[in-house]
Amino acid sequence: MASEVRNRQPLWNQGLSDLADQCTDAKACDAPELAVRLFELISASPAMLRDHLGTATDRRAFLAHVGNGATECALLDLCGDKTSFVLSKSAAGSSLATIHMDGSGDEVTFFANSIALAMIGALAAALSQTKLVPKRPSRSVGRRFLH
Repeated sequence: MASEVRNRQPLWNQGLSDLADQCTDAKACDAPELAVRLFELISASPAMLRDHLGTATDRRAFLAHVGNGATECALLDLCGDKTSFVLSKSAAGSSLATIHMDGSGDEVTFFANSIALAMIGALAAALSQTKLVPKRPSRSVGRRFLH
């Protein structure tokens, strides 16, 4: 049943779900590659999703952060102004990220081997669960008077 539902998802949505799954067992050294994959999936998603996220991160700036070892900074830029988040790392090394996007309902908490992986997983999971409903144009409703 789950694979049947998954097969009906758009490719960008399925890609986000798969990316979140990859982050569960990934090593910290995988974070830059997975962050770039997240950026590519978001870039290929419908404009409504990017608007929902509230991000305007440019590819060159994102890749510069990742290339300079600042993957977490790149991901924070990607979060945008409509995203609330909490990050935590234990002394033992496990990390978690909790993400909530305005208007999306529930928050998503994701555990991983690094802060960056937890952020990637939480963002991917939250975005994959986002229901894209186009805003209907407002129309004025007039009254009709019968004589």
